[in-house]
Amino acid sequence: MEINSITAAQYTAPTQNTAAPRQPKNSSELDINDFFRLIAAQLQNQSMYDTVDNTEFLSQLAQFTTLTQLNELKQAINTNLALTLLGKTVTIEDNESSLGVIAGKVEQVSYENGSPYLYVNGKFYPMEKVSLIGE
Repeated sequence: MEINSITAAQYTAPTQNTAAPRQPKNSSELDINDFFRLIAAQLQNQSMYDTVDNTEFLSQLAQFTTLTQLNELKQAINTNLALTLLGKTVTIEDNESSLGVIAGKVEQVSYENGSPYLYVNGKFYPMEKVSLIGE
């Protein structure tokens, strides 16, 4: 059998990991690549007497896909909510202010790592800090 002008008997797979270096991320975050690495490791290390159940993999993949889609939906909802706050007066919890809260009109919306930030009174605040929304 010949594969791209190299016979199968002569071909040896590379032994070094040629994948791009992974970016550090939050330890609680898993993505689909992590899931597939776990599946591959489980398949490589399974016993010939106790094989892995394929239906369990499919069930886990469906759960992971659902979770991913829910996270994307949450981000879309937060994005829409942030945009609806433009021009509205909000009260924001601010530990740096003397009262612990500030009130002002939302002038801009910005995003960092997919999370919306509101620009109020010359400073950006995460949406989680909003405690009251007015007109």
